[in-house]
Amino acid sequence: MNKSRNRSGAVAAGAVFLLLSGCAFGPVSADAKFGGSPTPPAASGAPSDRDGVYVGTADAEVNGNFVCPTPMAITGFRVDGNLIRFGGFRATINDDGSVAQTPFRGMWFAGRFEGPTFHGHINAFGDVTGQLNSCAYAITVTRRTA
Repeated sequence: MNKSRNRSGAVAAGAVFLLLSGCAFGPVSADAKFGGSPTPPAASGAPSDRDGVYVGTADAEVNGNFVCPTPMAITGFRVDGNLIRFGGFRATINDDGSVAQTPFRGMWFAGRFEGPTFHGHINAFGDVTGQLNSCAYAITVTRRTA
């Protein structure tokens, strides 16, 4: 009877681990993991040729911690004028298309636009939520709508 209870506990612990790591029920939303929601916010600001919703992926670059969810879908990366909204990040786009390091909850986000595509990085090594601790991500998103 004790062996059965121990197995049940191990199975439950494994299920909780998979659920928290995003492996149990399909792809993980990077939008939500980085402090936002999977749906894009309403538009605001002056129009630019980069305006719109961008979609793509966040892939773990450094995965010494096996619980780093990867790949993660990005569906709510939004550009309005020279502003980016992605997860909890709010960043300004420089005239040359670069985005300087922008903090949110101990994480850092930076990158550069190349035409309709944004290539960047998120360093979650200092993530205070503990969900993404020791994870670094390469992100690539392409404009879906204007």
